[in-house]
Amino acid sequence: MGMAIRKGIFITLRVIGAAGIIGVAVVAPNALQGLDVLMGKKKKTNRSQNQRVLYELKRQKLVSVDHQEGGYRFKLTKNGAKRLAQLELDNINIPSPKKWDKKWRIISFDIPVQSTPQRAVLVHHLSKYDFLMLQRSTWAHYAPCFKQIQQITDYYGLTNYCAFIEVSEIDRSSQKRLRQHFGKALHS
Repeated sequence: MGMAIRKGIFITLRVIGAAGIIGVAVVAPNALQGLDVLMGKKKKTNRSQNQRVLYELKRQKLVSVDHQEGGYRFKLTKNGAKRLAQLELDNINIPSPKKWDKKWRIISFDIPVQSTPQRAVLVHHLSKYDFLMLQRSTWAHYAPCFKQIQQITDYYGLTNYCAFIEVSEIDRSSQKRLRQHFGKALHS
């Protein structure tokens, strides 16, 4: 599946997902033109690409498309909602602030043994976003990031096992490690 098709699927899932459980109704003579409307395309687009996007959405059971009087209703399926959440996770970004506010964001967790695979995924994400491990279940970052990390913990059902803490003071040893780890980002 090409990049354009993946992008088309992501955009379509986002638009339908934003409409909520009831789906989104589109007035269009056919489902392909309805897809154009959903994706916000004003001019004629590559018809075969749209056919492929619509085909993939249906084949993967990500959306249901129902013909209604005067148009079509596009609705996310359970598979579609799950895929959208996965795609949203892939697009998480923790932007660096222009100026550091001299606060540390601490993520601490106590995840039950039966959730060890989810713990490993959380640790992977924390590493990916350049958090510094202060202790085995305590990680820190300098940038505001609670919303992004909570999106991850919500997806994996771990939010109840996590604490999100913002502090302006921390012990000297941890402070030194954090300053070494984040270096230049703290001085911008």
